[in-house]
Amino acid sequence: METNFVGTLAVTQAMLPLLRRSSAGRIVNLSSSLGSLAVNGDPSSSYYGARLIGYNASKAALNMLTVQLSAELRDTPIVVNSVSPGYVTTDLTGHQGFMTPEEGAKLPVQYAARRGRCFRSLRRAERRDALVSPRLNDSGAEPILMEFPMKVLIVLTSHDTLGDTGRKTGFWLEELAAPYYAFKDAGAQITLASPKGGPPPLDPKSNEPAFQTEATRRFEADEAAMAQLANTLVLADVSFNDFDSVFYPGGHGPLWDLAEDATSISLIQSFLAAGKYTAFVCHAPGVLRHVKTADGRPLVEGRRVTGFTNTEEAGVGLSEVVPFLVEDELKAKGAIFSRGPDWSPHVIQDRLLITGQNPASSAAAARALLDAVRVPA
Repeated sequence: METNFVGTLAVTQAMLPLLRRSSAGRIVNLSSSLGSLAVNGDPSSSYYGARLIGYNASKAALNMLTVQLSAELRDTPIVVNSVSPGYVTTDLTGHQGFMTPEEGAKLPVQYAARRGRCFRSLRRAERRDALVSPRLNDSGAEPILMEFPMKVLIVLTSHDTLGDTGRKTGFWLEELAAPYYAFKDAGAQITLASPKGGPPPLDPKSNEPAFQTEATRRFEADEAAMAQLANTLVLADVSFNDFDSVFYPGGHGPLWDLAEDATSISLIQSFLAAGKYTAFVCHAPGVLRHVKTADGRPLVEGRRVTGFTNTEEAGVGLSEVVPFLVEDELKAKGAIFSRGPDWSPHVIQDRLLITGQNPASSAAAARALLDAVRVPA
């Protein structure tokens, strides 16, 4: 108990002041969820008794400490995660057992079966496969990467008019659907918001057969997702404190409203000041045009970014319709603009800023955001 919990608590408490003063930090719990005690290094001698109860109680206490720390540090740049094999055997040479060898040999199987219930009791914990060495997992049970569910804010446009053309615009469906399922399938909690709240306008062209994808079809068939889309939160009512990261899909709409929206600009600045990752795809990098650093400089100045290119805009015939060209605007703000082939996936990460070039980059930009927030392999 002292080794598993008291010492860990003391070290964590000693380190917290240093982490709080840093620009970012990470606390990782490497304790298993359950274990047995072996005698003389022989797992078959595992026993159940008072010592084992205390041993596993310390593991439960350490996991609950991790949950508590995650809640306490949510508004800081410190990320809390847990990487746990489901079951391990610990050799405590010289201890006497309370079970027969035959009974002890069954423990790994019993624990492997029970570990799911153990993890479900920690409702804030997320079960995943993990890159954990097999030797840490004596039972042969699949290791678990336990992460506190990532909370993602997705910000959509409320603008529906394509300049003076008389045509409709809005958000591009693939640029919402592909990231939405990248996040959802990874276990993230997703919140949708827009400047006006309620149903954001969909660019009707993005729903034409030529632009539909597996993700867009899945989204439109998903009653829960469609209900969430119909009831986006008002952007002014959300706080960066409630989320781990933010993702901005494109479409032409953001160039008219989000690019000039003071609430959106302040929100992005707050995410970055808190050390949280931000991602923007296609036209959405254009919303960074007025975002500043803490010293008042353009955020993108000197940073590598990408976005919808001039040639891609010319390819859809809207170079003279949009209020500004994303590529030109980012370059004018001092960005180091990177581009791939037109209409091909291209994603750039520069510190806390992730940008994708076009609709084909949507899923890759979301995966980059997930990878940035997760525990490094």
